Amino acid sequence: MANDRAAAALLLVCALALGACARPLTQNERRFAADILGPTLNVDNVRVARGFGPLPATSEDGDQSDLYPIIAENQISGLCDRAAPEPRSGPPPGWALWSRIHMSREFYRADLAPDWPRSARFPQALVLAHELVHVWQWQHRRTTGYRPVRAAVENVMNMDPYFYVPGPDASFLKFGFEQQAALLEDYLCYTLYDPGAPRRAELRPLLAPYFAIDTLDATFAP
Repeated sequence: MANDRAAAALLLVCALALGACARPLTQNERRFAADILGPTLNVDNVRVARGFGPLPATSEDGDQSDLYPIIAENQISGLCDRAAPEPRSGPPPGWALWSRIHMSREFYRADLAPDWPRSARFPQALVLAHELVHVWQWQHRRTTGYRPVRAAVENVMNMDPYFYVPGPDASFLKFGFEQQAALLEDYLCYTLYDPGAPRRAELRPLLAPYFAIDTLDATFAP
């Protein structure tokens, strides 16, 4: 209990200190969110920050090396698979506090979804989708039970909180918070880069009751 209170206090201090260090979603990012999470996410409340520091004075979007056209030639079998739990190393590429998404300094861009849906930044688009699920969890916390402290404890207590095994009786809300975000992240990855993977079909019924899976599938239908 004491550890939970300390974690909550730390999160509150961080949130208060960073009030002016984030931006709203760009129009491209809003479309990205709408195509994946749908109308159940209130995009007006979402903010994006670069780590725990101020936003850069320049756009930092001149380098387009992480922007890949979504075409058949880019499809790579096995790219999206989580075959076994993997120990974490280093800080995460992104994290969420309430309705605020923090992208690591390495992965932050002034627009994380330029030219969507013709192109997608890799891996930024996947990280953004993952963190948007955490914002969705917070916005629907009466249903999901999400609290930042509970999510933080989940990360500490598990070697790989992202690893999941979808079974025939699985349901989305029975997975952990990080697993829920990983489910949607992986479905997006399969849709963009490996649409024929059997795992994609396994994930679809878990996600469809909550997110805009029909819209996403229609956007990239062959």
